[in-house]
Amino acid sequence: MNATRYVITRPCLQEGSLRLLKYLSATFPAAGPVTLVDDRGQEHTAQVDPARQRVWGLGGLYHAGHLGVNDVLLITSLAPGRYQVEGIVKPHAPAPAPRREAPPSPKPGAWSSAPPPTCARCACRRCAPGPPKRPRSRVPSAASRARPQRPRWVWPR
Repeated sequence: MNATRYVITRPCLQEGSLRLLKYLSATFPAAGPVTLVDDRGQEHTAQVDPARQRVWGLGGLYHAGHLGVNDVLLITSLAPGRYQVEGIVKPHAPAPAPRREAPPSPKPGAWSSAPPPTCARCACRRCAPGPPKRPRSRVPSAASRARPQRPRWVWPR
């Protein structure tokens, strides 16, 4: 018979259960006790509860197989009420390689103590930086003071 694949979730591990999802309804058709045989030949007893959509009593199976979150159970029906269960442990991602520390680069627009480089080939003005820009003054200019200020909002009449 075909094996049914089930991904273990954190609530399943915490409760020692398995959710009866729609695709598992054909695998566990009846309520009552079932026997699960793991890949080492150990038998585990569980209880199918279709009203709560759970199979209870799988904590020992999870613990014996060192199964964790996102690991996979392959469930194959051997006989009514007897199932073969194979646990597949997903490999953990390798640790990232240590990064080499690059020398800190100056922030754009920040002045350093060294003079800025110029174009060694042509010494043109385009390659050489110009004088630093002056910060904009917050004091209004004479032209902006001369024009009348329009009210931003007028009361309706």
